[in-house]
Amino acid sequence: MWARPGRMCGLFAYVCSIAALHLVPVHLRAALYAVLIVSVTAAGAVLLGISARRSVGRTRLAWIFGCLGVLSWAVVEARTGVGSLVNGHPDSRPMWAHLLNLAGLSLAVAAMFALPGAQRTNAARFRTLCDGVIIATALVGMTWMFILAPMIEVEGSLTRAIMNLTYPVLALAVLAIALTLLIGQPDLRLNTLTCISGGIATLCATLLVELLMDLTGRGRLQPWVYSGFVTAAVLLSISPLTRRSADPTRGERPRMLSASLPYLPVMVLVITVAVRLTQHHELQVPVIWSGVTMMCALFGRQFLALWQTMALSRDLNEQRSRLAHEATHDSLTGLPNRAVLADRLAGLDGTGEPALLMIDLDGFKAINDSLGHQAGDQLLVVIAERLRAVDDAGVLVTRLGGDEFAVLLDTGGRHRAIQLAGWMLATAAEPVVLPTRTVTVNASAGIAVRTGPDQDLMRQADLALYAAKAAGKGRWRLFDPAMQAEVDARLQREADLAHGELQVYFQPIVNLVTRRITGAEALIRMRHPEHGMLTPDQFLGVARDQGRLPELDRWVLGQACAQAAAWPALAVSVNLSAEYLASGTVVRDVSAALAASRLRGAALVVEVTETALVADLDATAATLAELRALGVRVALDDFGTGYSSLSYLRTLPVDILKIDRSFVQDLDTGDARLLTSVVALAGSLGLICVAEGVEHESQAVALREMHCERAQGYLFARPMPAGELTGLLEMVTA
Repeated sequence: MWARPGRMCGLFAYVCSIAALHLVPVHLRAALYAVLIVSVTAAGAVLLGISARRSVGRTRLAWIFGCLGVLSWAVVEARTGVGSLVNGHPDSRPMWAHLLNLAGLSLAVAAMFALPGAQRTNAARFRTLCDGVIIATALVGMTWMFILAPMIEVEGSLTRAIMNLTYPVLALAVLAIALTLLIGQPDLRLNTLTCISGGIATLCATLLVELLMDLTGRGRLQPWVYSGFVTAAVLLSISPLTRRSADPTRGERPRMLSASLPYLPVMVLVITVAVRLTQHHELQVPVIWSGVTMMCALFGRQFLALWQTMALSRDLNEQRSRLAHEATHDSLTGLPNRAVLADRLAGLDGTGEPALLMIDLDGFKAINDSLGHQAGDQLLVVIAERLRAVDDAGVLVTRLGGDEFAVLLDTGGRHRAIQLAGWMLATAAEPVVLPTRTVTVNASAGIAVRTGPDQDLMRQADLALYAAKAAGKGRWRLFDPAMQAEVDARLQREADLAHGELQVYFQPIVNLVTRRITGAEALIRMRHPEHGMLTPDQFLGVARDQGRLPELDRWVLGQACAQAAAWPALAVSVNLSAEYLASGTVVRDVSAALAASRLRGAALVVEVTETALVADLDATAATLAELRALGVRVALDDFGTGYSSLSYLRTLPVDILKIDRSFVQDLDTGDARLLTSVVALAGSLGLICVAEGVEHESQAVALREMHCERAQGYLFARPMPAGELTGLLEMVTA
């Protein structure tokens, strides 16, 4: 590809050359033309030869043909140009020069066809053929009237007559071929094929004009004739410097221009024939046959356009049908999709007790993750085929997405919906043979039956499905208004969490012997602007579902450490959830909180429950060991409620054992055996024992007699704000 400065310089040189041919005196014009044409053709032959050496295959063959054709032209012009330089007019061409010109023209045509092109359809080939016939017949008609017929009437030797006819006939044929190829180009900007075909078309057109001028006695010295030959030589010479093909990013030319170009020679021929008839009142036979052939080609082209239009219309209709099907059906299973279900639900007339079943596969994600998405897709297809087997009238089976399906019953009500749900769940639970293994997957279903107007069946069925999964999966549930009430309450709790004000309360931990406060447990509370103070069980479940527990624990940790700095005699306990322990930031957060509050590590106790240890015991043990390294003590909360309490005591770096309130409540029934064993176990392991939920003095006395050192509960104090606990401490120490 030319660089931009090179293109500009080349264009400037070309314009100057053409201008010089028009401006120089007449007696110098032939000499200037000889210099220009020999220089350009010689340079073109060199460029084409270099391109041939650098190319392979058909491209190399095309450049060889082009090089030989331009070289033959350069030789002929050099031979005739000697007279132009010496005598001021060109010498007459000998026979070998005429033959060499014909050979060069033929080689140029061979170069056009040797260039590799894009694959074309049969319709495109037929259209190109029709265009070629239209152009050729139009050129034949005009050439016959203005060139061939007058030449046949010229008297001369047989050899000269044959040679004089060969030039225009060959030039006419080559011009038709070149114009056909030029019109067929998708991009008329400069590229290899447009340069070659355009150069050959310009050369042939100029040759025909030159012959016409010879017949009319006007000679060859017209500047625009010379300009035509120079332009043709320039186009052929620069063809190796341009792009090898049309730019694919440009797209095709506008359809109107592409379709109208072949009709231009038709219009010219019609005008020419009309003028000829007004002058001579008759047409020669070759002109008539040219017109007939041209009309046949036009008819073929129009028939092709009609056939393509009909095919395009048929393809568009098929595409519309396919798009409409894709818009309303699932691409994997072929079942109707959510849009179809929504339309059917909207079209229900409220009669016949319609019912909706929402079906979801249990454990599908595990199969998808373990066997791969392809196996998961195959499983979905099998399940869809089983559900599709319902051939009852008025039943619509759809896939909503993922592993969720929906079945709409127009009539039948509750009884039919329950019966169909049982059958579908049993059918879905049958083994599915996949290429790698046989799997079994259960399904859960939610059922909603329309019993009145303005019911949202999809929402109700979805709530029932959620209840079925919560109840243990592999079963169905019928929608109950209580499900909606539960969801509304949950939404309210989520709103409370978003609008409530978080606070930290502290519940004192006392020494059972001295009854002095030795520590406090930090407990989160929320003050709602409408509902007042909310306890943790009213909002922590929502926070867990939203993934906010680590955020809340981190906040409580910071608040508790900051407050503990004001109570140097107390140790403050902070609860860490399983989600916070798994976040990987606990040690960093604790270290930052201690540094920010300038609190000693020994003044902080972190409490972990047995349920928080189940997820990853090794990782939790490593985290607690790092906290111990900071001086922080570790308490095992709700001891005795888990399944492996004793193994935790052996594995984890625990300092404090907090006995669950359920053991303390057993004291009221007189059964203290388990509690006595737990306290004795803590003492034998050197652990501090703290009893939770102490509400009666008798419980405190019994715990003291068992040698349980500390306790907390309503007997001593309820959870309170930090200010109240500060006042209580001041009152006790006064």
